[in-house]
Amino acid sequence: MKDNELEIEKRWLQLARVDSAQFIRFYDKYVNGIYKYILVRTSNVDVAMDLTNETFTNALEHLGGFQWRGVTFGAWLYRIAMNLSRKHERETVRNRDIERIPEEALGVDDDDTLQAMVTEENRRFLSKCLDSLDEQSRNVFILHYWSGLTIREISVVMDVKEGTLRSKLKRDREKIRRMYGNRTIDYDI
Repeated sequence: MKDNELEIEKRWLQLARVDSAQFIRFYDKYVNGIYKYILVRTSNVDVAMDLTNETFTNALEHLGGFQWRGVTFGAWLYRIAMNLSRKHERETVRNRDIERIPEEALGVDDDDTLQAMVTEENRRFLSKCLDSLDEQSRNVFILHYWSGLTIREISVVMDVKEGTLRSKLKRDREKIRRMYGNRTIDYDI
């Protein structure tokens, strides 16, 4: 993220702390990414919608506690979303259909030409890949490949050193390649 973008977000934060209606700027910028992240974690549209709303409500309520760490405000939002997703998983019996990642989580519209490339088989394959990883690795994959966060941002979200995340991401990609052969994996669907 460019420094001028961080400065813009810092200004938005100042405005939102004075007038909570200004928080809409953060909502507009991050709501789709947060929703997709939670949807991949929960595989449930209704739960994803509820937890997305709860993420932004919590962020707005605790705006005074946010501190800049050299990354976007979005990293804090993803941290809240990750914690809410974990809490939801602990509180409910996880009965996830590992055969599917909802199409909506892949960011594909019905009219999009990419739809033809995202087959049911690919969704099953991606779900199995994610399910073969531990929770930390799953979070890194979802945040990096689906939500587009940088390693630095993920480091802040997960409170893990950047070097550790890079190594883990590399090892886990290799693990998936070994488990599933040399099949081409498109993480950026």
